[in-house]
Amino acid sequence: MSKKIKVVESPSEVYFAKTIQFTLLIEDKEVVFRYFEDNNGAESFQLTDNGWEPISEEYNFIEDFIVNGFITENSEVGEEFSEEDLEEYL
Repeated sequence: MSKKIKVVESPSEVYFAKTIQFTLLIEDKEVVFRYFEDNNGAESFQLTDNGWEPISEEYNFIEDFIVNGFITENSEVGEEFSEEDLEEYL
């Protein structure tokens, strides 16, 4: 005899987490970043010779591009933008 199953409460997301990793060319230097987001907040990291560390002050502006949707998991190779683009957006 097969068991009957009935949903009595609609499924809902309990926890969300996402990490994206991307490499940017910033003034002729390639830099690798990660952006982690979950229900508790978000953090950005930069790959250094010592491993993953918080984004350095030099590249702190990259977080603004992430938060404002310029850099997402759907960004394509070759896309270009500048700090002026961000200023126009804000």
